[in-house]
Amino acid sequence: MSKYQAREALEAEINKQTGGTTQAKHDSKIVTLGWFTRKRFFPLKEGAAWRESTAMNRKADIESDILAKFGDVEMKIIDKVMLQSHLNELAKKRSAGRVAHARFYLKAIFDEAVEQQFLTANPARKLTLPKELRAVDKTVLTWDQLRLILLSVPLRDRILLTLDMTEAFRPSELFALRWSGFDMDARTLAVTQTAYRGRLRDYGKTAKSLRTVHLPAGLANDLWLWKQECPDRSPEAFVFPNARKRNGAKKNGFIRTDNYRARMLRKLGKKLGLPKLTFKCCGARWRRWPRPRAGSKTCRAFWLTARPTPR
Repeated sequence: MSKYQAREALEAEINKQTGGTTQAKHDSKIVTLGWFTRKRFFPLKEGAAWRESTAMNRKADIESDILAKFGDVEMKIIDKVMLQSHLNELAKKRSAGRVAHARFYLKAIFDEAVEQQFLTANPARKLTLPKELRAVDKTVLTWDQLRLILLSVPLRDRILLTLDMTEAFRPSELFALRWSGFDMDARTLAVTQTAYRGRLRDYGKTAKSLRTVHLPAGLANDLWLWKQECPDRSPEAFVFPNARKRNGAKKNGFIRTDNYRARMLRKLGKKLGLPKLTFKCCGARWRRWPRPRAGSKTCRAFWLTARPTPR
């Protein structure tokens, strides 16, 4: 019997014991952590606490960091020592954030099991984070490195990266921008959609993601120049369109964040000899700039010198 067949047989036995899984039966003899998490915990989070994109990421992390180890283990025999030992091992190969999330969801899953009367106590209640956690990557590029990046890319990419650096645009917001949201007279740019994993969404990461952003005069002028060069300037066209049409589409679609990161940012980072080049580390220097000095002459001078001199 293969592992898959064994899991199916176990699932059938659990359904037999619990009468179909819709109502908890407290005299059940076989309830694994995997069954409870997938059938009783995930449904409570999907839609109510997690959006679609969040649910995909959270479920994948829980499957990898928790259920890969304890998915086939009966909940009643899992104790604090087993869980703490697992966290200690997880800390050797996962980031500090992943370990902290694993601890959080172990507590949440077992709390829910107690709430639904599958268990009488939560073995994860007093779990602690291991002391030896992997250091968090906090790469921050220098001002000179940021200037070098902006001077090394064409107009489209310079505008895109400047919006990321100075206006706090998320990549999902940048690649969903349309020309209908750009007002040159008011110098504003409206975010009406977001692009995530190849799909357009009418909502963003937070309630304030869909907003209208006021642009500096220089950045608005650059954006207007790019519009003149852009192959499609119609209102519904994307500000940063994909280079080619897909699946017989009549117009160019939007750029996928993962493609831009792999095909542009990583290659440019290697070419310029940078330690790392991502959207996050591009904006980190600006975000760490002291707020009282955000409008200082030094800030303005940086962006003036970063913009190539007109010929």
